[in-house]
Amino acid sequence: MSRCSFRVEKWILAFFIISLALIPLQSHGAEAFEIRDYDVKVSVGEDNAYEVVEMIKVEFSEPRHGIYRTIPLSYDGRRANIKQIGVAGWDIKTSTDSQNLVIRIGSEDEYVSGNQTYAISYRYELPPDRSEEYDEFYFNLIGNEWPVSIDNVSFSVDMPKPFDSGDVSVYSGPYGSESSEGVDFNVGSSGVSGKTLKMLLPGESVTIRIELEDGYFKESFMSKLTDFFFDYAYVLLGVLLLAAGFLTWRKYGRDEKMFVAPEFYPPDEMTPAEVGYIIDSTMDNKDVTALLIYWAAKGYMAIEEIDKHNVRFHKLKDADDSFKQFEKIMFASLFDEHGKDGKVETEDLKYQFADTISAVKSEIADGLTKHAEKPLYTKKSKNLGRLFKALAFLPLYLMVARYLNSVFGMNPTILLSSLVPAFAIFIPVALFIEGFKKRYVISKGSIVLRFLFLLVIFALGLIVGFALYTIVKAYGVNSTMIPFILGVAASTGIYVLGAAMRQKTEYGKKVMEKILGLKQFIETAEKPKLEMLFDENPAYFYDVLSYAVVLGSTKKWAKKFDGILTEPPSWYYGYPGGSFRTMVFIGAMNRNLNTASANMISTKSSGGGFSGGGGFSGGGAGGGGGGSW
Repeated sequence: MSRCSFRVEKWILAFFIISLALIPLQSHGAEAFEIRDYDVKVSVGEDNAYEVVEMIKVEFSEPRHGIYRTIPLSYDGRRANIKQIGVAGWDIKTSTDSQNLVIRIGSEDEYVSGNQTYAISYRYELPPDRSEEYDEFYFNLIGNEWPVSIDNVSFSVDMPKPFDSGDVSVYSGPYGSESSEGVDFNVGSSGVSGKTLKMLLPGESVTIRIELEDGYFKESFMSKLTDFFFDYAYVLLGVLLLAAGFLTWRKYGRDEKMFVAPEFYPPDEMTPAEVGYIIDSTMDNKDVTALLIYWAAKGYMAIEEIDKHNVRFHKLKDADDSFKQFEKIMFASLFDEHGKDGKVETEDLKYQFADTISAVKSEIADGLTKHAEKPLYTKKSKNLGRLFKALAFLPLYLMVARYLNSVFGMNPTILLSSLVPAFAIFIPVALFIEGFKKRYVISKGSIVLRFLFLLVIFALGLIVGFALYTIVKAYGVNSTMIPFILGVAASTGIYVLGAAMRQKTEYGKKVMEKILGLKQFIETAEKPKLEMLFDENPAYFYDVLSYAVVLGSTKKWAKKFDGILTEPPSWYYGYPGGSFRTMVFIGAMNRNLNTASANMISTKSSGGGFSGGGGFSGGGAGGGGGGSW
């Protein structure tokens, strides 16, 4: 064996010897005290709240700041409320985690040693039990989480009313023990008292269970008020908001009846992107990419189909004063920033153009809403619509809180936790409703698929709600789906009223009438009229084409000109040989727009307890343990 190898082995051996030597020291440091006496007094209230006083006498084997006490916050699926915490003569700090209340006793600036006494008092409140057959007092007088032995335990439990002495059980030992051999207890007319007959080892507990007749505990007025509020608030609030929303919509939200007549031309000085936003109050990608056809029809650019996955745009002339600000932004970014020699291919725009699209969308939407010289909608109706959309969340939220209150009791944690499932239901409902804003632009060919998609989104919300109901039932709470149905119905109705509050100004009404009139003409025009318009303006089909795109009527528009148009436009390169057919041309154009859109918008990715029938040691509420620090 080499000298180097011998040194390595020597150091490894030394390391293990030192580690073994430190184990007792580490254990001693963590458990530097023993509990000599542990007395627990519990005064049970008629509202099932317990006033608890724990007198703990400990002996420290080395100086420590003090002890800490941990008390579980959950029992049998219910959340306990622990308050009025005090330790006479000692500084304390309290904190909570997801499972326990932690009471730290002592001062960071002082150490204690030898024998010390800690009188811990607190009020322990539990929500009503879930059994309809009986009430019970089931409490861990000593929890099974103490890491040290306890020499002596004494206890007394005062009950608020008489009870059947034959229904009292006291258990001791490790968790799950059903033995009463280690405890001597007496049952009186007003309570139970007793003591342990032997030392409790680390991890052993003492638990008392008294089965009581149903109705033994009476809920406090505040508890009843809380339950009443969460049982019925979502219904009352839902009805009031529905009534208020309907009356508000009738007065401030609905439009007067519009008179729609066929329109042969798009609204004056309005691009297809703006028409696309107005028709459904949404700025879609196709509303922006329709500008490519719009500019080509006006002679500013040409479109060349290279293959099915790539399109090249040619700039024919510069943007001029007829362009609106958002057009100038997009046109300049397309050819000056990303193009070369007046040409740009859609593959060159991949991962590069999304910010421009986003900016153009914002510019268009803001220009028609925030900064519009002639607003489309009344300011009051928009503000009221936003208000009722937000208020629509409340019935759903209160419905969720009702379910959780029935299991865990009401406390700040439950109020916050209720937000998660409530939003998980509310967001799909809102998306489902918002999807129907596009009713003017959904073609019959795609309406079934769109409806099914929206239905799936809506179903996701229902699944979350049903899961919530199932969880509640699993905890033994007697409940039905009626609250969930009522909550969803109320929130849906209120949101629908909020979404419908878009009362148009006189100008907005006229614009919408013209847009709907153009859509009507595109879809219903007869051939003689189209031939007349075509004779007057040979470019008529292409002048209207970009508007047909945003109105969801492209194929209908193309089909009507089959046989009227015989040649492709001068600004389009790549039409296959043979006779010109508008439907073939539109198929190619749609493919080009989809290719352009996909590349323009693409971005890179960035990276419990038990109850009922019997009991056992450690199975009740409260308990816990502690340690030194």
